Amino acid sequence: MRTSLPIVKNLVLVGGGHTHALVIRMWAMNPIPGVRLTLISPDWKTPYSGMLPGLLAGHYASNDIHIDLHKVCHWAGVRFIQAPVCGLNCEDRVLNLEHHPSITYDVLSINIGSTPDLSITGLAEFAQAVKPIDKFYPRYLACIERCERQLSGSSDQQVIRLSVIGGGAGGIEVTLALAERLSKYKQQISITLVVRDSDLLNNYPSNVRSSVKDKLLELGVEIEFDFDLVRVERGTIFSTKGRTLSSDEVFFCTDARGASWPSQSQLNCDKKGFVHVNSFLQSENQSSVFATGDIASMTDNPRAKAGVYAVRQAPILFSNLKNYLTGKPLDSYIPQDTFMSLVSLGAKEAVLSRGHFSITHSFCRHALWVWKDRIDRQFMSQFQRLTPIKMKAADNIDSNLIKANDQAAIRNHKVRCAGCGSKVGSSILQNVLREVTGKTVFEPEDGAVLSLPNQTLIQTVDQITSPFDQPYLFGKISTLHALSDAFAMNATPLSVQVLLSLPYAVEAVQQQELVLIMKGVMDVLSEHNCELVGGHTSEAQELSLGFTVNASTKAHKPLFRKANLNNGDYLVLTKPLGTGVILAADMQNMTNGEWHNEAVNSMLKSNAKAAAFFSSIGINACTDVTGFGLVGHLSEMLNSAQCSAEISISSIPLIKGAQSLSDLGIRSSLYEQNLKVTAPLSIDDTIVNHPKFPLLFDPQTSGGLLAGLNEDALQTLKATKTTNYYVIGRVIRQNKSGWDLSFTE
Repeated sequence: MRTSLPIVKNLVLVGGGHTHALVIRMWAMNPIPGVRLTLISPDWKTPYSGMLPGLLAGHYASNDIHIDLHKVCHWAGVRFIQAPVCGLNCEDRVLNLEHHPSITYDVLSINIGSTPDLSITGLAEFAQAVKPIDKFYPRYLACIERCERQLSGSSDQQVIRLSVIGGGAGGIEVTLALAERLSKYKQQISITLVVRDSDLLNNYPSNVRSSVKDKLLELGVEIEFDFDLVRVERGTIFSTKGRTLSSDEVFFCTDARGASWPSQSQLNCDKKGFVHVNSFLQSENQSSVFATGDIASMTDNPRAKAGVYAVRQAPILFSNLKNYLTGKPLDSYIPQDTFMSLVSLGAKEAVLSRGHFSITHSFCRHALWVWKDRIDRQFMSQFQRLTPIKMKAADNIDSNLIKANDQAAIRNHKVRCAGCGSKVGSSILQNVLREVTGKTVFEPEDGAVLSLPNQTLIQTVDQITSPFDQPYLFGKISTLHALSDAFAMNATPLSVQVLLSLPYAVEAVQQQELVLIMKGVMDVLSEHNCELVGGHTSEAQELSLGFTVNASTKAHKPLFRKANLNNGDYLVLTKPLGTGVILAADMQNMTNGEWHNEAVNSMLKSNAKAAAFFSSIGINACTDVTGFGLVGHLSEMLNSAQCSAEISISSIPLIKGAQSLSDLGIRSSLYEQNLKVTAPLSIDDTIVNHPKFPLLFDPQTSGGLLAGLNEDALQTLKATKTTNYYVIGRVIRQNKSGWDLSFTE
């Protein structure tokens, strides 16, 4: 997060449940200056449980029912860390995460829902719980596809046996959705609803129970009452009374419990692991910890687990988190005694109940479903239609002060790209260097070659601003980005010095930020046997990280040089393009969690392996593709080698989402500068208008290697398949007058 205010407190939310999603939206409209809000969740998206029956029945697509936490957090100015929590130390106020350094907090809120109770023998091995939905839904779809594949056009009398365990509303809705989805195979599929009690929906009015039973029977579902599950084996489930039921697939929606880590901490929890909270939604014994939704067990007003409570708790939680931080009295949450329940009946129908009141008439059911659909879509629209939060008028510069051709860049100064997209443009650098050094020709390399008495040393320098508010990941990516210059020259990094600028914050917060960043740095350095030997820190408005890298040449191996391209060389790229446009879209909150993660995963891939393989097969020339984009860095190679090359634009690999975002006109702020390299080229309009053309100038953070390989080296690369590679073009001739670049579709 970019802010001029110092951070003085850390408020951490664990879990992307309904309550926290609403709290984040409220925070966006009314944050506390000086408080950083962080959301920690194992996944970048979270499902809205109210729409699950519609998803299973085929009425919704997966995206319709999922909240993109990455996007919502970015819009709200909230730090998002995608990692599972595995431990909590309340005394030191520390959260332990998997694959991520620990996080400290001043105030913590937990909204992680519940997990399946797998204590019954065989459940984990031979059945699938309905929650978590991200694990259940793929298996559910696989079951549907398997049934359709086996039964479509089949003339034999085989019967596929499916079972759903659980007689509550959730189990019934899953069963009805499954039966509706497979209704055309009703004669060839046996679906059984397994119920522990002697009736369904014990807390619902009798006419609701009757309507649900009638619908189950209409869809051919059998009901096994008084079946208290004791064991599951492959193909069979067993009751405590010795009854058995054959089943090819078992889904269950029964008892749940809390995750293990809250009960293993100092928090008071009930016997099922749910956190005991008072009327303020505050832990009974840890005042700095709050809990809501299914993970909370309300001591004073016990209630069944239901999403409606989580939604109603959001305003109280939001108020109490702010009040606790600012030392004000807390508000009590008083849950309602009854609430409206709309039970989906598989098709686009529903029945309604509230206390003793109900509506079950057949002629009302579709209207009730339409009403439920409208309510659910209105809830989801809060997280899908995110109106940009505008700057105050006082933060804008009077347009009369700015030249017309600079107005767009200045107007968007707060969304200028970070990462390698924050570089100064190549043309600006060359013009300035020409003026201050007097040189008119430059032959840039990825590092300086220092000839010492007993060895040759490679020294590189790099610095980037953070493209997102995740210090640990930024530490890793910026280190990989800096080391890449050494790999691009066939050198081995030996040591680094760090230049770090930290945003303003109080001492405790700044210390945690420094720990997160440096753990990311050290993780990468350790993987590459490279030593941290020193550095310098300072305060600034933005987080930035720079490195001086010292590297050694490899014994009996030549350096890779940009100028060593030869006529006939194949041009090979080791990573797809698109980090620049995805990070630019992130700044404008126009990407999604999936595409963001694709870019992050690409940036986290080290170039060390590819460089080592290139060294082993003896390539001619290499560089890494970073801030100046593919064409910018290729032009440096061609200019140094006095060559011409031809690029096949259709062969350019792209990160998932990059093309879609580029088609929307999203560009990195360095794009226009990078495009200027084409000024001396003659490019056909069909190429300029090709969808991939803008991405040739997209600045890459921790991009891949671009290498020139002769025929023998390319054949060796193809034969071994030890590294990802993409052949994107070829050097077509040597020039004496300079460089040239042409394109084919």
